[in-house]
This record gives sequence, C-alpha cells and structure tokens, in this order.
Amino acid sequence: MKATLLIALALLGAACGSSAAPGTDGTVSAPADGRLVVTEQGKEPCCYVEGYIRFLRIESGSGTVFDGRWEDGTAFARTLPAGEYRVTRYLRPCDGNCTLLDPASERCSIRIPVGGPGETHLRALPQALGSCRLAEAG
Repeated sequence: MKATLLIALALLGAACGSSAAPGTDGTVSAPADGRLVVTEQGKEPCCYVEGYIRFLRIESGSGTVFDGRWEDGTAFARTLPAGEYRVTRYLRPCDGNCTLLDPASERCSIRIPVGGPGETHLRALPQALGSCRLAEAG
C-alpha cells in the first residue's frame, strides 16, 4: 500500500512540475535549442543608386548574439539557445562604393521567442523609404 501511494505521489509531482523533460538520471533538462530563419520579401522602394548592404543584429537578455552582414538574396539561419530575442534588421547605404558605408537606416525590430522543435521564421518587409517591418511568418 505504501509503495503504491509513493508511486502515485511521484507521478502526480512529475505531472505538476516543469514542462521540460526529465533526463534519464532524474534531472530536468533545459528547453531545446531553436532555429531562427529570416527572409526578406520585396525590394527596397528606391533611392540607393550606389547600393546598400543589409545587416542583422540578434540580442538576448545577456547581450548581442550576432551583429553582421546579411547577404542579399539569402535566408539567414542560426541555431540559438531557447529564449527570447530582439531581432533588428537595418541597411547601410553605400557611399560612393560599398567599401564605404553611410550610417544605418531603414531599421526595424521585433521581440520573438525562439526554441523547441522546428524553426521560427521571420520575414523582413521593406516599406516606404526609411522604414521596414519584421513579422513572424507562419
């Protein structure tokens, strides 16, 4: 009787605990890493005759995870530890040629949770000159 009661209490405690899966040694494992994928839909409206370079910045609560160039025409993908991130997309217009860049413009950002199985997809949507929008893509 005592053994049955102890097993029932252990199962009840496990059902009320964390959503993370217990490991084989009884410890609770951390949430699974996630994959962030960012694509761009559309083109910049106008006015960058000399060209521009796209950049992405990904920040977590503990600091910057990535801040660098995002190659044209490609999807940006990065595996990240589970958590909440601020993703910022911005442009640096070329000044004469693309070895010299003007200050950042067309900046937009979004806070988004990343983690668990599957991928988190974001889409960058250029808007009127000087703005853009980042949106979660289903």
